[in-house]
Amino acid sequence: AIQGVSAGCLSVASDVQNVAFDFGPPCELCREACVLALVIMGANSDDRTMHECTQMLMPTVRAHEFIRGVELSPDSPVSSQRLLELADAKRLACSEIRARELRSLRGPWAL
Repeated sequence: AIQGVSAGCLSVASDVQNVAFDFGPPCELCREACVLALVIMGANSDDRTMHECTQMLMPTVRAHEFIRGVELSPDSPVSSQRLLELADAKRLACSEIRARELRSLRGPWAL
């Protein structure tokens, strides 16, 4: 989770995420705002199951797709490399959740 993100910020990010996920026209005006909204939503989740984790990985992956190949200003708060790092961290968290879920199962598919 991103430290210090208020409930109000999460609410606004959630509203923007709805537009950003579909790369709506407002995002063409400020890609960084839409990318940041997606990152905030993806990073501030309390993933307890593989399903929840995978759902919250998608905004980060989508944010990376949104700026891939786009030249951002040098002082942009986002970068393709940083988004890849965030997505990789989320994937690792999801794999740990999946391993925990598999350990709790019975049968030949359990670890």
